Amino acid sequence: MKQRITVIDDDFDLRSLLQIALKTEGFDVEAFSNGDEFFQSQSPSGSTDLYIIDINLGGISGTEICKVLKSTNKEVKPLVLLISANPEIQQLATDAGADSWILKPVTQKELISRVDLLLNR
Repeated sequence: MKQRITVIDDDFDLRSLLQIALKTEGFDVEAFSNGDEFFQSQSPSGSTDLYIIDINLGGISGTEICKVLKSTNKEVKPLVLLISANPEIQQLATDAGADSWILKPVTQKELISRVDLLLNR
């Protein structure tokens, strides 16, 4: 069974590039443009293996989405990778409880390497 990744990013071009890169690597990918769209479409305790979330979204921030995901299911914590162009991403990701982070701009090689590391592939 393919591992499932959910991408939440308000930048259409980056969201599309992330989807293509991840699908090329064999992942099942679902993508959303913001937190409201994501939460309306599913329960935060869904069957996603990894969430890749931009910190700076319109509406609910990526750090808030991370906090909700981490607090929803106490038994199995979802893996969350936060991405941002903000140079303070490491501290923001740590404060939100994220498992990892990437500073934009991100290369496909860096993205896949980080995803593989988090998912133990």
